[in-house]
Amino acid sequence: MLISIVTPNRNCATFIERTLSSVVNQKECEFELIVIDGASTDGSMDVVKKFEECVAFSLSEPDTGMYDAINKGIANAHGEIIAYLNSDDFYYPGTLNFVTRYFEDHPDVDLVYGDLNFVDALDRIKFRQSYPAFDLARFQALNFASIGQPAAFWRRRLQDKVGLFDTSLRMASDFDFFIRAGRAGKVVHVSRVLAAFRIHGGSMTTRQIEVSEKEVCEIHRRYLEPNERVKNLLLRHAANVHFKAINLLNWPRRLMSCVGERR
Repeated sequence: MLISIVTPNRNCATFIERTLSSVVNQKECEFELIVIDGASTDGSMDVVKKFEECVAFSLSEPDTGMYDAINKGIANAHGEIIAYLNSDDFYYPGTLNFVTRYFEDHPDVDLVYGDLNFVDALDRIKFRQSYPAFDLARFQALNFASIGQPAAFWRRRLQDKVGLFDTSLRMASDFDFFIRAGRAGKVVHVSRVLAAFRIHGGSMTTRQIEVSEKEVCEIHRRYLEPNERVKNLLLRHAANVHFKAINLLNWPRRLMSCVGERR
């Protein structure tokens, strides 16, 4: 079962080698690696060339944003399973083999997602983020996607049903995509850390957070019934409480991480 990994990149030469290495070092599974670069000027493609024997397809040209790059990658993917891995995140050993076997053993599942470790620029774990089982009503009522994107994988048949990522959304298109996925197929969570999400100096700015919040409001307008506002607010509150509860054991380490950064 071929798994296609799309890595969008723009000026992330510092971390992309770690990202690509985390894919090509996966054992006992069949994969294709696709790199779509947004005309980087920092030497990113020089790093990609080191992996040219392992990269099935690469492209470097101007784009309209991350989701445009991801869509280009998906258009060139041939796998039965699809995922995208940003160029500052990485997979843990055994992740692709686990995902492949899971889909083989669960033919009714269309999308599977696991947990994430949040790491710093040196790969040091700051905290684990655990995610709840998928419930469409609660998921779409939230103000964020309670699916860890780097730890999410889906079948080609689901991709064909729901279509590509919405490029009119600059920051929250994965949230929109996962809602469409949940409406069209079976989505399952596994309690296993599959990937790492990196927090570093080039992470989200305040401006990007503002854009993301506006886009989430737009997504809510698309999918939530306006005459069920109270119901949706209650669902959002319940989902938030549940999310915090399952991560309760992770908070001490998260707090200590924040204290350490301030010293």
